[in-house]
Amino acid sequence: MTTPDNARVQEPETSAPAAPAGKGRKERKERKRSGLVRWQGIAVFFAVCALLAAFWLLFLNGLTERAVEKTGAAIVGAEVDLDAARVSLSPLGVTLSRLQVTNPNAPATNIFEAGRISFHMDGPNALRHKIIVDEMRVEGVKLNSPRRTPGFVAKSEGPSVVQQLMELPSFVIPNVKEVFEEEKAGLPSLQLITGAVDRSEKARAKWDGKVKELKAAADPDKYQKMYEELKARKGKASLGNILGGAKDVVALQKQVRADLKVIASAKDEFSADAGALRQIVTDAPGLVAGDARKLIEKYSLTSSGLANISRLLFGGKIAGQVSSALRWNDRLAPLIDRIKTQVKGKDVVKPLRAKGMDVRFREDNPLPDFLARLVSVSISLPAGDFAGRIENLTPDQDILGRPLKFRFSGENLKGLKSALIEGVFDRTRPATRKDVLDIRVRGFRASGLTLSTSQALPVTMTEGLVDLDVGATLEKGTISARIAAGLRGIRLAVEQKAARQGLAGRVDAAIRTALLSVSNLNVSAEVTGAEDNFDVKVRSDIDDLLKNAVGAVVRDQMAGLERDLKAAISDRISEPLAKLGAGVKGLDACGLELDGLTKRLNDLLKKWK
Repeated sequence: MTTPDNARVQEPETSAPAAPAGKGRKERKERKRSGLVRWQGIAVFFAVCALLAAFWLLFLNGLTERAVEKTGAAIVGAEVDLDAARVSLSPLGVTLSRLQVTNPNAPATNIFEAGRISFHMDGPNALRHKIIVDEMRVEGVKLNSPRRTPGFVAKSEGPSVVQQLMELPSFVIPNVKEVFEEEKAGLPSLQLITGAVDRSEKARAKWDGKVKELKAAADPDKYQKMYEELKARKGKASLGNILGGAKDVVALQKQVRADLKVIASAKDEFSADAGALRQIVTDAPGLVAGDARKLIEKYSLTSSGLANISRLLFGGKIAGQVSSALRWNDRLAPLIDRIKTQVKGKDVVKPLRAKGMDVRFREDNPLPDFLARLVSVSISLPAGDFAGRIENLTPDQDILGRPLKFRFSGENLKGLKSALIEGVFDRTRPATRKDVLDIRVRGFRASGLTLSTSQALPVTMTEGLVDLDVGATLEKGTISARIAAGLRGIRLAVEQKAARQGLAGRVDAAIRTALLSVSNLNVSAEVTGAEDNFDVKVRSDIDDLLKNAVGAVVRDQMAGLERDLKAAISDRISEPLAKLGAGVKGLDACGLELDGLTKRLNDLLKKWK
């Protein structure tokens, strides 16, 4: 079978247009797909990622390192060095290597050194600018480690409280005349007697006038005359003859009795005035003796003055440690307490060591800007290792609702049986902030412990065992602390740098001899007062020992000084005391007049019966 020519011709005519149509659709589809991929955008994305990665690798760690050093130095007031800082993305965290904090009081040492600090952060909260750490590890901590080069320290004033406790009393017999001239204006005996002279003069003028008034109002002669007039009107003054005027006589008697009551009340008031002045005259010798004793205590060595030896030996050490603790409490305050103010109902806070202000808006589930729920710390000391933990480290305790707590302990260490340090920093309510610290140390073997740096009496404990208990509270700017220490098997070394002359030198020698015999000692101290002006009271067994040792050295000379001071004070008050005596005698005359007036009125009543 053959196919017609026209059929063979038409076949290509119908199939030829289909091929180009399919090819066009394919080309259009390919062109459409190529439009979805923007190669320029991909290139920009990868370029930005590369820049971020370069910034991360080249700059972020360095910026973190410098931020830690700058912030730490601003808080501590001394140089802070960090060997390296590494920020990781997965998981999100920070690792700090060898953080060194210069001791402000000893720039050649580090008060704190940490080999490694590491923590991981909560990623979603980090996007909200909140650093939330479940656990932070602080490893390889060393205290008072040496520095290669001394660190920079900001200038600060030394604690005056310590300076006031570090010098031994002069123990020099003062010049009586100089002491009296210096102290006479403030002598209680002189002030009291001089004031009493003025009071006696005013009292004399007062009672002279009052006696005249009473004598005029209750004149016995006037009453006698009135009675005689009544008698003349009725005849002979007998009961029968004056019966008609009985009412007038009764009225006259009532008036006299009323006057007697007024006089009796005046006599009570007079007795109080005169008695107070008379008592001053009687007490004058005792007042003079009391003033002399107070001057002796102030200018020389007495039993109460000897008690200051405990204050000298231990007070400076205690005050120095308390001052140091208070300074560190103040320096570390930004880490645990941020001052907030209200602006249009919103909390406004200043970021730590940064410029500007942050406004805190209300949150459904509020969290602090920084929170380390647990900080585990390992401390390496020459005696051994300590372990500790800090809970709820945040500057926003009022938001968290829980205070910071810490506890460090170590047992069976070299030269130390056990030690426990624990406490609470409570800022949950900023208006009632309260810090509590408790320390308990047992069996600490002390060696080369300096107790006193006084030029006259430098004392060092060369050896001994120490048990220590400390309980301290800082609340609303006021400190209250109790310290108890038991020293056993101790040996004291007392140097002699500058020998003093006279009584002072003999006292120093007696104290030195007594201290060298001490082997056991109990010390207690109380610290009270404002943070910048607290008082330290120290008591110890050594006080009684020194009273006995030194008392015999100074007894005779102190007795002579006291006798001379009594004479000087008595001479000075002799003139005002004489005036006071004269004033009291003048008042006695007023009292006699009141007694006489009372007697005459009572005699009238007896006659009229």
